[in-house]
Amino acid sequence: MHYRHEIKHEITYSDLIAIRQGLRAVAHQDPHTVDGKYFIRSLYFDNLSDKALREKIDGVNMREKFRIRYYNHDTSLIHLEKKSKVKGLGTKYSCHLTAGEAQNIADGNIDWIAEEMEILAKDPESAKKRRPLLEELYCKMRYQGLKGRTIVDYTREPYIYGPGNVRVTFDYDIHTG
Repeated sequence: MHYRHEIKHEITYSDLIAIRQGLRAVAHQDPHTVDGKYFIRSLYFDNLSDKALREKIDGVNMREKFRIRYYNHDTSLIHLEKKSKVKGLGTKYSCHLTAGEAQNIADGNIDWIAEEMEILAKDPESAKKRRPLLEELYCKMRYQGLKGRTIVDYTREPYIYGPGNVRVTFDYDIHTG
């Protein structure tokens, strides 16, 4: 398990311009960008009492959140992700979903996950096809009332500085629904 520091700051547009200029002198842009940026759409999961949101706002030391995410309007590669924070250090787990699977989860149709789990449990050769993260989301949706609650769209401009393994991202044009 790999933990990393993730520090967020709100900056002004003039700060963005100045910091961007400095970064371009020492860092390179993420190779996955299109014209130096990419579009991100995420569906965040929470329960009816907004537990994940409240824990983030309250700064709870140990917390987690689930989301479905894709980039640049490309639904051929969709990720189910779980981000966890422990004492300010974050880690992320991920697995791939098809567009149909993602839509079913977003709609709350999750019985197919239980069927997949049952089929794979019967065949020892299929053990490597299991998706533990998907199974965990299924359990939390079924027994803790987790469901897709908030869609967030934004543009990300990422920079990578190899020495020190530093990644700086600017997120803007943020919209929620």
